[in-house]
Amino acid sequence: MSTVSLEETLRESEACASRGGARYIDAPPVIGSVPQAREGTLTMVAGGDQKAFEEVREVCSTFCSRIFYLGQVGNGIKAKLVNNSVMAINMAAVCEALALAERLGLSRSEMLDILSSGGADSRVLQMKRPYLLGEATEPQFLLSHMLKDSRYAMDLAASVNWPMPVTSVSSQMYASAASIGLGNLDFSSVLRAFRMLGGKM
Repeated sequence: MSTVSLEETLRESEACASRGGARYIDAPPVIGSVPQAREGTLTMVAGGDQKAFEEVREVCSTFCSRIFYLGQVGNGIKAKLVNNSVMAINMAAVCEALALAERLGLSRSEMLDILSSGGADSRVLQMKRPYLLGEATEPQFLLSHMLKDSRYAMDLAASVNWPMPVTSVSSQMYASAASIGLGNLDFSSVLRAFRMLGGKM
């Protein structure tokens, strides 16, 4: 259930197969974090032998409210990395906009109200609002993990000669945030990197 590279997923699957009788399922959660895990409302994507997956589906259902079976092994991690690249881009876009709003003298709280009231709204914005306002500090998803997943997504795209320019740019912002010691904070702390670009601390 870890978010690793496709290459590692395939290696682990092959290692299981070589041991005789072991079957490997890659099944990372794609929607939800710590609160959803506690509530049993994660969303999972799974790849691997379908019969093997059906044998563990009931167990997975105890902590996942939605489960997508996607076929062959590796498809679970592919879907997870695509999902996380969207999350990374979304959060980076929100933070870039908030940093600009601050420079323009606008209230961060009011700007979040505005963004969440129309087409700019997103689940990521809603989940991270308390962090963006400094009302929450305990990480739900580490910035260092988002940086790792963004890099895995770009590696995956490169393996099929597919361009990912927006993911590449957002990844650089998470790298910048990690370089100033924010890796162990929630990934919404990338806002600080955007503020620093504009001369704010």
